Amino acid sequence: MLTKDSTTTDDDSSSRKSGRRDSSSCSSSADMDESLRTMRRMERRSVANDLEGLSRLSTDAVKLTTQLVEAQHSRLDWFGKRLFKDRGEDKVRGPISAIVYGSIHAVNGVVGAGLGLAFSVFKPVLGDATPSKRKDAAIAVLNGVVGDYLEAEKNPLAISMQWRTSEGYLLDTDDKLQELWQESDSQNGRLLLLIHGSCNTPHDWWQEGINHGVALAETLDYTPLFLHYNTGLHISDNGKQLASAIDRLAGSYRQHQQKQQSSSNKNPLSLAIVAHSMGGLVSRSACYYAEHETEEYNTNQWLDQVGSFITLGSPHHGAILERGGKLVDAVLGAHPYTEPISWLGKIRSKGVTDLGYGNVRDEDWYGHTGPTDNRKPAPLPKLVRCLAIAAVLGDVNSSSNRMLGDNLRTDGLVTQASALGRGHSNPDLNLVFDEEITIYNQNHIGLLGSEEAYDAMLSFLLRQGPPGSHL
Repeated sequence: MLTKDSTTTDDDSSSRKSGRRDSSSCSSSADMDESLRTMRRMERRSVANDLEGLSRLSTDAVKLTTQLVEAQHSRLDWFGKRLFKDRGEDKVRGPISAIVYGSIHAVNGVVGAGLGLAFSVFKPVLGDATPSKRKDAAIAVLNGVVGDYLEAEKNPLAISMQWRTSEGYLLDTDDKLQELWQESDSQNGRLLLLIHGSCNTPHDWWQEGINHGVALAETLDYTPLFLHYNTGLHISDNGKQLASAIDRLAGSYRQHQQKQQSSSNKNPLSLAIVAHSMGGLVSRSACYYAEHETEEYNTNQWLDQVGSFITLGSPHHGAILERGGKLVDAVLGAHPYTEPISWLGKIRSKGVTDLGYGNVRDEDWYGHTGPTDNRKPAPLPKLVRCLAIAAVLGDVNSSSNRMLGDNLRTDGLVTQASALGRGHSNPDLNLVFDEEITIYNQNHIGLLGSEEAYDAMLSFLLRQGPPGSHL
């Protein structure tokens, strides 16, 4: 039965969790769990930091816009080019124009520095605030679009990778992880890891009152953990960070097990991963680096403990819309008069551009530019059962879907073939899932609220044996 959404208050979250246990026989365990939950804090964002980040981003936007206008001006200023030769290609030559643009940059820099100083002074006064879903969503979209820039500039709005519980508690320290393992419903070592897609947050797993992660966890006795991360970074960078984050989970659980005096309380770690959209690529990247660079990303052998991996609408062979964006960039950049304008089209993050072809390794993007698929093979993890779920707009018997091949049928963002990891002209890049399913009359985001998707995942996970047992 699907779990319905509720408000995110502590009381309602606790009631959802307590539904997994028999209250008549587990009251002491529930009391212990509740006391541990109250010890943790909800993630709190500094209002001052957010405002400072926004002010810095605003001044950066003015700076970049001024540079763009000046660059376009310089390309059209044929008279100034002949009289003044001492400035760069994207700088105006005339002394008066140069003074004007220089003044704009100077004033913008002073204003930005002043705002930064002011916010630093008022930080203690403004204090912290628990984020709303709307605020989280806005920051997530900003990170998805320019998250790499925010990270490079050390902007406070940049999201750092972190785990959250289903109630929204932040697991950002070893102590909080140890508290998690002490809870009665976490001691069995069964973790369901939920990895969201581009521009999303853990809140986005709630769709139409349904949360696949919470519902599956309650039915199958898993503890759900939701990843929150900066989707604007390269997918391979996020993949490495995710591999390290899961490695820390495994190491923390091992420490907890070593503290248990009774052997009957020692349960092996068992992991299952459910990932939506970009999250599927990030998860594949994490598995790839854990498998090939074990000493750095898999010191606690966490990949050996993964029994199942499920992707929902993940663009394993890329997304058509982003490939179209790359083509527009190339066309605009080919002409000297339109090249400055092409900057506007390039204002999208490395994470978004990686979605064009589904890059999951550093080698896929490093040193490459332009609309070309340069990926290297990155097969699915060897000892893990894998399920791919795709969505297709329209009915299975519609004339349009019958005429279109799976390389053209789409959920609005990702083609059926891409979501199932097949159909590429290079067979080495195709993925072989243990099972696959296509859900019709459904769109990309709708998969997160689809009963058919839930039933398929539940059936798949119910058949999960020990990790590697399907071989």
